[in-house]
Amino acid sequence: MDDTRESSRLKSKVDPDTFIKKYISPLINPNINNILDVGCGSGIITSTIAKTFKNISITGIDLSKQRFNDERSKHSDYKNLNFIQGSAENMPFHSNHFDIVFIRFLLEYSKSPLRIIKEMYRVTKPNGFIILQDLDAQLATHYPENKSLQNRLDIILKHLSKSGFDPYIGRKLFHFGKKASLSSIDLQLEPYHLFAGKIDPHNESLWDLKLDIALPEIVKALGSKDKATQFKNDYMNYLKDESTLTFSNLFTLTGKKTTSC
Repeated sequence: MDDTRESSRLKSKVDPDTFIKKYISPLINPNINNILDVGCGSGIITSTIAKTFKNISITGIDLSKQRFNDERSKHSDYKNLNFIQGSAENMPFHSNHFDIVFIRFLLEYSKSPLRIIKEMYRVTKPNGFIILQDLDAQLATHYPENKSLQNRLDIILKHLSKSGFDPYIGRKLFHFGKKASLSSIDLQLEPYHLFAGKIDPHNESLWDLKLDIALPEIVKALGSKDKATQFKNDYMNYLKDESTLTFSNLFTLTGKKTTSC
């Protein structure tokens, strides 16, 4: 989504310290010299890694320079931090260059996720690490089912799939990792969204903004602004219902590259 509010929304959701502690720190050893953040977005994780590991060079790449400009300006004194505008499908780096390459929440929006993973593999050094993290069943898992709401949601998801959005990308990461020749694969699954009963005020605000940002696409899917607005209201009311459950899962795959390319 290119809406300028999307970058702020995503930044408010991320916990860079937790991500680094769980997924980056366990991979750090004296041989780790550089790290690549693919689809770095706002760059908050990129800059936090630079702050945490001052002797390791960290590069963030994103298709939109506008997204990471704030972090680049804020941390211009970080000598080990670099941001580059570019495509994840054709990155401007030599093969066998980075020790750790990771991607978060980008594959779900790509028409060519395997191509991106293979490109990540290309730029990773032999014996380097690749981390893939993405959601599964985003927007799509609820109980009890509201048939009217679900029917409209199915139409919207089908429309979004034309642009590459895949709400079930998480469960496909293991298969894609194997297809991309990753070895020593470790796969973790944990809840991401879990709303049992009425959604809390903080997440209510984030979901209201998420649907508001998506409204132009919902209009295209449902055929009118009135229908799109009604869907948004019905969806938010469902999340506020004390008797409903909504959840999605987070898959995180860590693998190694064992050969040069």
